[in-house]
Amino acid sequence: MSFAERDKTGAIMNVQGWLLDVSPRKLNERLVGEKLQDALENKRATETFLDMLSHEMRNPLSSILQLADGIMSLLETPPAPDTVESLKDSAQTITLCARHMKTIIDEVLTFSKLDSNLVVLSLERAQMPTIIETALKMFEAEIEHANIVANMEIDQSYVNLGVDFVLADPSRLLQVIINFLSNSIKFTKFERERRITIKLAASVTKPTTKDFGIAFLDPRKELAKDPSIVTTPTTSGPDNKLGDEVYIYIGVEDTGRGLSEDECKVLFQRFAQASPKTYKTYGGSGLGLFISRAISELHGGQIGVKSTAGVGSTFGFFVKTRRAEPPPPASRGSVASTEALTDVRNLPRSEGKQDVKILTMSNAVEESSLSVNDLHVLVCEDNKINQKVIAQQLRRSGVKAVHVADDGLAALDFLATTTFSSTSSSSPSAVPLSIILMDVEMPVMDGLGAVRRIRQLESKGEIKNHVPVVAITANARPEQVATALEAGMDEVVTKPFLVRDLVPRMMALVQKHMRGG
Repeated sequence: MSFAERDKTGAIMNVQGWLLDVSPRKLNERLVGEKLQDALENKRATETFLDMLSHEMRNPLSSILQLADGIMSLLETPPAPDTVESLKDSAQTITLCARHMKTIIDEVLTFSKLDSNLVVLSLERAQMPTIIETALKMFEAEIEHANIVANMEIDQSYVNLGVDFVLADPSRLLQVIINFLSNSIKFTKFERERRITIKLAASVTKPTTKDFGIAFLDPRKELAKDPSIVTTPTTSGPDNKLGDEVYIYIGVEDTGRGLSEDECKVLFQRFAQASPKTYKTYGGSGLGLFISRAISELHGGQIGVKSTAGVGSTFGFFVKTRRAEPPPPASRGSVASTEALTDVRNLPRSEGKQDVKILTMSNAVEESSLSVNDLHVLVCEDNKINQKVIAQQLRRSGVKAVHVADDGLAALDFLATTTFSSTSSSSPSAVPLSIILMDVEMPVMDGLGAVRRIRQLESKGEIKNHVPVVAITANARPEQVATALEAGMDEVVTKPFLVRDLVPRMMALVQKHMRGG
């Protein structure tokens, strides 16, 4: 700040000025701005995580409610020959859904403990091949359904070192392998070649990138600040005589879609997935890889990935263990041999994939009302369990025919074969579709994109009349519901829901548009 002193003629006599150091103020302003940005970023990450968590929990919960309702309905009537099989199938599906929900809950709880450094490893004698075989067994049905060839491969290094029992936390290591394996299945099941190999190796020195081609990540800053967090088997318990140190490496290699270099960079962080599309296409909480990294580091190891887009990925980790004496024969139980290298499933790949199929009534369903029995419903849902359960409950409600599609694009293709299509309406084979139940989060084309396209085709005259579309979604926040309605949905039903509550709303919507409403 300055000002000039002038004489009577206006000439400048002198200039006085002051300098004020505003550096502290500017620094504070910058720090406040950075903290504000951090707070906004944390808020965004939290909202994204809560959306994913809500979606992952609401989907299986919806199936559980539907199936439980169906079981109660079956028990109210005299048992039919196929009732037991139907109840058994429903119970198995409920178990799968509950297991999925437990996985999500476990991830959230583990993350919470990791954030507070409360995770403590429980070291015990374990055989690595047995842990891997357990993981493969857990996913046996899913691997078989996806026509994936999955096997365990024991490296010669493991055999040469004669590794048998080691001291580790088998439940935590299983958690890492399960995370890797479930990701590989999700990324591989739609590829032409479907193969997953779990490799087991060992070394007396710390593994490097040169050994397995994987760039292992440096330990997190939390471990650098407090190395005592790491649990290593350095002392023996009352029943454990510990031998030499040995590093165990486990890698899960797949022929999935692979990841780009940029996608790999964001992995293994809190709430991180390869890209925004990853969750829409494959689901997940975004916590699994972060938790896997933490578990491997708590074992004194590291984690990493090697991936090529369009070729496949290898997710691997190593842990630091010590050899342990075998337990007494009475407590050993069934121990898997390191020579038992067997395929879980070696199934031929399907030559083609039918995106839309018609699920016709296999049994006569008592007609609840003439109008319900006239309904042809298209269920557009990528989650196979939800798709199956909703279709099953609709048939039990008296719906004449249920058609299913795996994504929005498949739904549009099917719509072209119905009486709504201006080119197919006069065909004797045209399906008299009544209404579409549309999920929102789907691969290929999501529900919002599909309904927008339907409304565009209606405005062009390529689709006759108004197609009733109801969103069935786990996106339950008010702004998400508003977005669905703005996109062209007639109604939004949030998961979980019961089909018996949904049918009256479907009927009212169909009748409204039949009257030209």
